[in-house]
Amino acid sequence: MVSNIAEATSLVRELHRLGCRFSMHDFGTGASSFYYLRRLPVDVLKIDGSLIKGLGVEPADKQFVRAIVQMCEALHISSVAESVENGAVLTEARDAGVDYAQGFSVGRPEPLGVYLRSQASSG
Repeated sequence: MVSNIAEATSLVRELHRLGCRFSMHDFGTGASSFYYLRRLPVDVLKIDGSLIKGLGVEPADKQFVRAIVQMCEALHISSVAESVENGAVLTEARDAGVDYAQGFSVGRPEPLGVYLRSQASSG
């Protein structure tokens, strides 16, 4: 999608008008960058698990995560901590201001059928 950023931006904007939402994964490493964040209208920024796992261990990681959260707030997009594997990391992510968390500390992955059955029985 990012090989032609102008087309990608146009497509994402059109899909936004139809009600779709977009997230950028693994922010802080690899292909996700400020360049794409500035150009693609994303709704959610998922902070890479390598930074999240270092919360409480690596002081610099907490500063990086806080800076990413502040940037998300300024851009009016939600932040998600990836790879939240234990309660200590969940607490650190919360303290850093992250909006949402995903990982084994929050809930184990389940087959989609289990989720769909639980939704059908509750509604």
